[in-house]
Amino acid sequence: MRGEGEELVVRQVEILPTPKVKSLDAVTFSIFHAGTVPVGSVRLSEVSVSFTYDNLVGHAMPPCDDPCAKCSKSVDACGCPKEPPHADQIAQPNDFFYELAEDGRGDNPPVRQKFRPLSYPWRNAGNVEWQIMLEKIAEDRGRDGRSKYLSGKEGG
Repeated sequence: MRGEGEELVVRQVEILPTPKVKSLDAVTFSIFHAGTVPVGSVRLSEVSVSFTYDNLVGHAMPPCDDPCAKCSKSVDACGCPKEPPHADQIAQPNDFFYELAEDGRGDNPPVRQKFRPLSYPWRNAGNVEWQIMLEKIAEDRGRDGRSKYLSGKEGG
């Protein structure tokens, strides 16, 4: 069941070149019975067309890079599949999310914010780019990349 057990990031892929994030000022705080919850959405644009539709919705991961993001070995030495199989949906208990972080000109390490796809990605053929709407989810990881729920630092 989601929300139980230890959070483990299986694979993390950085989207390069860095996409454009429409202003985060659309993310606000909503009153919730236990405090406040961030809500809102942002548009991610200028996403490279080297990513596929399936990559952007979490149904397939891009090919393994060097060194492998999953096992940190060279691609030739790792046992990870170079092209993980395609799936029509994300298998339980796994989840897929986008994480936005500052570009290094602010806090070090940067604040991380989690988002999930709010729309299907679409190709803007005029600019040769993907665009996708993302929706804020509350379970941000800490600045060190670890789950706040394991460290007891919820909400901070």
